[in-house]
Amino acid sequence: MASPSTAAGPTIRNPRNPDATPPLSILHLSFIPDSGSFSVVTTDGFMIFNTDPFVQTIRQDFSKNYRGGGVGLVQKIIDTNDFAVVGGGVGPGLSRNRIAFWNDYLGQFTKEIDFRSEVKSVRVRRDRVVAVMMQKYSFTIIRKCNCCMR
Repeated sequence: MASPSTAAGPTIRNPRNPDATPPLSILHLSFIPDSGSFSVVTTDGFMIFNTDPFVQTIRQDFSKNYRGGGVGLVQKIIDTNDFAVVGGGVGPGLSRNRIAFWNDYLGQFTKEIDFRSEVKSVRVRRDRVVAVMMQKYSFTIIRKCNCCMR
């Protein structure tokens, strides 16, 4: 049973043992293109769920290692272990002006792209990164990441 929404968003509680862990606030939810899965972004990190069968496949908790761990956006790069992550929430562990690339296999951030303003949305493929911001940026050449853009 879900508890009432907080300022950060709706929360999830464990119905079998509601006092076992503090509730998570959901900040963003999105389907992963070309995949039967979706991402759930929380105040502590993110989770990836398959839709058929419905099962959690990845859970990354940034709360202990990244100053609060709040994540605002996450996008999976198809057919890789890499995710584009942007900070968010009440206490973001990552900057809201940065796209950081998390490699789930290595368990660490491998690359970062910094901007002058807040990243509102992000979409990624192996050969493209699209960041949505209030200002316009133009790039002539972006070096490819070793992590995912081969």
